[in-house]
Amino acid sequence: MEAGGTRPLAALQYSRATQQSLQPAPTELTALVSEVRENLTARLQDHHVRMVVLGSLPTLNCDPERVRVVFENLIANGIKYNDKTERRVEIGAIASVPPILYVKDKGIGIAPEHQEVVFTLFRRLHGRDDYGGGAGAGLTLARKQVERHGGRLWLESSLGRGTCFYFTLAPGNVSPSAQGLISLVQETPQ
Repeated sequence: MEAGGTRPLAALQYSRATQQSLQPAPTELTALVSEVRENLTARLQDHHVRMVVLGSLPTLNCDPERVRVVFENLIANGIKYNDKTERRVEIGAIASVPPILYVKDKGIGIAPEHQEVVFTLFRRLHGRDDYGGGAGAGLTLARKQVERHGGRLWLESSLGRGTCFYFTLAPGNVSPSAQGLISLVQETPQ
């Protein structure tokens, strides 16, 4: 679909997502990310990307559909903006209160002067057909969903070395199981 045709749809999705009330429930993020992996299997395989979950993700009281959108958009960016021979997207959590969740890639990276711009609705850093196109709404939507949960979404990046998106949800959303993050690696079969 042409980029011009994706903007109205993206605007509608953004509008709906920001107006619908949150439906929080205890959500096992490891299971949720596994579902996201299943939804993205074709893209992962088409782009030869290995998706790895490092450790166990916490169980949080959040709206699973909204947090799914966050993970889908961040992982999709890690797949899309990657020009390396060996492509990998890592998902993990840093034990803190609240837990810091992250999605990391070794892709093209984002220059320092563009690291806030990428969160602007309909703002793409590349031509409309470069890197598979898109409307430029995914990161805006992801950040909005995180903020609706009382959290924060930010990134660290180096050109040519990749990007790591970090996010938190509100401190009150942490369940007791978030305290025991363990080392466990689940890889996407190629």
